[in-house]
Amino acid sequence: MGAALGAGMGIFGAYSSMEAAKRQNELAQQSMRSSMDAFNLREFTQKKKRDALFKQTMERRDMEALKQSRLASQARGRVKAAQAAGGLSTGSGVGARQIHQINQQAGFGQTMLSRNEAQMLDRVHSDYSARRIENVASLEAQLNAAMQQQTNETFAMISGGLSGLGSGLSIAGGFKDLST
Repeated sequence: MGAALGAGMGIFGAYSSMEAAKRQNELAQQSMRSSMDAFNLREFTQKKKRDALFKQTMERRDMEALKQSRLASQARGRVKAAQAAGGLSTGSGVGARQIHQINQQAGFGQTMLSRNEAQMLDRVHSDYSARRIENVASLEAQLNAAMQQQTNETFAMISGGLSGLGSGLSIAGGFKDLST
């Protein structure tokens, strides 16, 4: 009777431990999938934000470049009109120097726009990279935590079986002591 009870409890212990390990592993896998889904969503959102900031920066630069170009053209037109009204040419003398100065200022303005754009794009890229590193580190921590929750089903089954067998034999021994 004792051996049968021990064997029965051993089988039950093995089965229940294996099922508990399977469920724990399923929960760990589900946790890993959820972590990956959250990571992918954060990545998608951050890429969209980065792309929007890139586009916005370039559009601002283009609009400012157009504005500066128009202002330079207007300034050149005023100089030419003033020179023409005075019967002078812009090919040499004061008019030519004024046109040259306007062109230099316009070139400097375009250079500054390009530098500002490059700095802004670098900042956007740097911020994106920093957030991406944080996201990857967070994902790794979450995946490691989930993997720590996983158990070996075979080991759980053997351990549960031995524990059940021991309990069954102890109970059978107790019955044997009571009957004598």
